[in-house]
Amino acid sequence: MTEHLLEGVEAFIFDLGGVIINLETHRTFQAFVQASVLPAEEVLAITKRPEFAQFERGELKAIEFRNFIRHVMRTALTDAELDAAWNAMILDIPPARLNLLKELGKHRPVFILSNTNEIHLNFVNHSTLAAHKLNNFAELVHKDYYSHLLGMRKPEPEIFQHLLDAHKLNPATTLLLDDNEENILAADKLGLRTYHVPANQLDLNLF
Repeated sequence: MTEHLLEGVEAFIFDLGGVIINLETHRTFQAFVQASVLPAEEVLAITKRPEFAQFERGELKAIEFRNFIRHVMRTALTDAELDAAWNAMILDIPPARLNLLKELGKHRPVFILSNTNEIHLNFVNHSTLAAHKLNNFAELVHKDYYSHLLGMRKPEPEIFQHLLDAHKLNPATTLLLDDNEENILAADKLGLRTYHVPANQLDLNLF
């Protein structure tokens, strides 16, 4: 399949975490376990609660999310401490991946479509990207889209359709690269071309 991955592709949609940005979610889980009086299995159960998806849809503001975490995990973390724990999952961005976005964008439209939230995006813009002398991904791609600003999240089909409609993209010639299999399957149903990226292992030789 990879031999013909780019054949006929007229636009690219990249996920961020696990594709462009190296991500290790267990680091945040460990930080929460250390900050909470609850056993690890209870903390794990909390991370599956709907409030996390609500935060990604922008249905909860940062202050509401922080208060939710403090309440359910029985911790007295300050805002700064809680943000540090929540952002612990975000690692680095290899410069070659940023160069890829820039180079691809010279020839075809490149988009970012990410499930994220207010706290994570602020950290990425002011820390992770700042290390590369960039302010945001809008400096590299045609348009960047974030779940908490759109009010919807992957794998909900509406979020993919929103991007396709906004730019009059043909799904059959638009390639989504994502590390989440659910997102890939949802995009497949809409007729998008897809490539499942192994977590943190985007192969630049594909391009």
